[in-house]
Amino acid sequence: MIYLFEDRPTRINQYLGRDTLPDGVTLAKFEFNGSSNEVATYISNNFSDIEVILFHKSYSFDDNTELAKNENNTRYLDAISDYCSLTKIPFVIFSGGIETINYYIKNGTLFGSVNSQILYQNLDAFLLKKDIRVLCLGRNFAKNEFMNFLRELHINFSSKDPSTLLLETDKRFIHELSEKYMASSQELDKIFTEFYQWMNENSELLTFSMVSSKLPNLFQRIIPRR
Repeated sequence: MIYLFEDRPTRINQYLGRDTLPDGVTLAKFEFNGSSNEVATYISNNFSDIEVILFHKSYSFDDNTELAKNENNTRYLDAISDYCSLTKIPFVIFSGGIETINYYIKNGTLFGSVNSQILYQNLDAFLLKKDIRVLCLGRNFAKNEFMNFLRELHINFSSKDPSTLLLETDKRFIHELSEKYMASSQELDKIFTEFYQWMNENSELLTFSMVSSKLPNLFQRIIPRR
């Protein structure tokens, strides 16, 4: 089950355009008044079937006890994040105040932060794949991943002459960088599989200029424009 912790349910209708959440997503309450070091036990006891946690950044925790008053949202959210990292449960923070979308891998699990409106707009598409990147960037997230790959690639080779033959260490870097992105989607798997084959066929006379022109061509051919 995907649990949505939203302290203002009116946002659902505002951003999703309807009052009901899609099947597979449950509006949940974090009815908890213990300390942050008890959060893991609370989640384990009350949400044992969690697949993904979506949590509003300013969610109001129970403050009816002196113990809870001594805690704050940041410590609770950190505790939830730590639990998700330990149990490999994807965790997303959302808020209307988040302007820059971010996702990253923590202990082998995707974590993210995204604007509330974007999260709700991408929620239906996200349920088809249950991939945090889709929740953050929509159906076309593979295009964004590919652009991130190219950006890292160009930064690494920015100080080198594009016409110089690549060294074995350069090729190894390209290969390792592409592996970082391969699992993002089937589309990128296709691109890098074909790219590896092309690199092997041209291994003796390979320059960065050739690489930087080949990759966008593969991208345009394999990923259909939407």
